[in-house]
Amino acid sequence: MLQGDGTLVILPDTWQEGMPASDPNQQPPAGLLQPVRGFGQAWRTNQSVKSALGWATQAERSLSSYWQSFEGGAMFVGENGLIYAIFLSPDAPGGTYLGPLSP
Repeated sequence: MLQGDGTLVILPDTWQEGMPASDPNQQPPAGLLQPVRGFGQAWRTNQSVKSALGWATQAERSLSSYWQSFEGGAMFVGENGLIYAIFLSPDAPGGTYLGPLSP
């Protein structure tokens, strides 16, 4: 998860096929959606993630992209061709990021 302060948070993917995609006990406000599947699992079970992001404003969708690893991190192309660079922390699960950068 890329946070607004430049922090990269890496969360384990604990959702597996066959698990509920969402929680029917959590109803979003009008016009918003509950995150689903793997991201939804992380959102539902991690209060800091839920507080930082809030409810979804759009349905989940896939994005074809490019990924380039380098020593200590990676770069990838996000939506609208915007480029992001992530730098992994050797001491903790996560790190920092820069972006969006110019395409």
